[in-house]
Amino acid sequence: MGTSPSPPRSGSGPRSWTRRAWLGSAGGAALALVVVGCRRRDRSGRLVVAAAMSLAEVMARIEAMAERGSPSVDVVLNLAGSQALAAQLLGGARADVFVSANAAQLQRVVDAGLAWPPQVIASNRLVAIVAKGSGLALPEELGRAGVKVVLAAPEVPAGAYAREALGRMGLREQVLGNLVSDEENVGAVVQRVSLGEADAGIVYATDVRAAPPGSVAVIELAEAEPVRANYLASPLRASERPEEAAGFIEMLLAPPAQAIFAELGFGPP
Repeated sequence: MGTSPSPPRSGSGPRSWTRRAWLGSAGGAALALVVVGCRRRDRSGRLVVAAAMSLAEVMARIEAMAERGSPSVDVVLNLAGSQALAAQLLGGARADVFVSANAAQLQRVVDAGLAWPPQVIASNRLVAIVAKGSGLALPEELGRAGVKVVLAAPEVPAGAYAREALGRMGLREQVLGNLVSDEENVGAVVQRVSLGEADAGIVYATDVRAAPPGSVAVIELAEAEPVRANYLASPLRASERPEEAAGFIEMLLAPPAQAIFAELGFGPP
């Protein structure tokens, strides 16, 4: 049996926009993308990036940065829960890059022969959020009788991480006993708690920014610190732009993009 082909490398062909030098000012405020050996292409040639909803803000900023640096590139974001994106791709949806909030959902696509092996591009941590006026201040109080808890569904990366964290803290049974809703993405958890429709939820630390000011308080989950949410990216095997797809992932790992991740509260790969 022959060996599988190698994943695409950026900069390996004349159409590549991926041979680049990233330049930044000392404070990181000014960035430039120097493109070498690029043959310009029409913006109708899109690079579709299917990315986890919890990356919405960071990916929007990286999209803009990429397009400023290479005007011939049209990066199109498809943002949804990682499990929904995996289902779309398994169902035949087109994309060039898949960025997942956990390994399990991306591995489904790799195992189906649709994506190359992934790379970790960033990380995140979990916190509990509680509604204003709830009186909750400690993780164990999420298991108190009468407390309404919402989590992302078990198949959603944030939901799987939340349940793992509760298990590490010895609170899984008590808190899941108070569960009133499984949400399809972590943003819905933030929304329900910030609106007072639930007393508490567990989300990524970076998602707290989405709550209206003063609507929620944060409870740190120190005992769950080993639970590290990893974001992974893979180029899709059927991509019509394999060099650009590989180059986009290289860009996510480059210092200017990593600075955006850090600014918005994400951890390193």
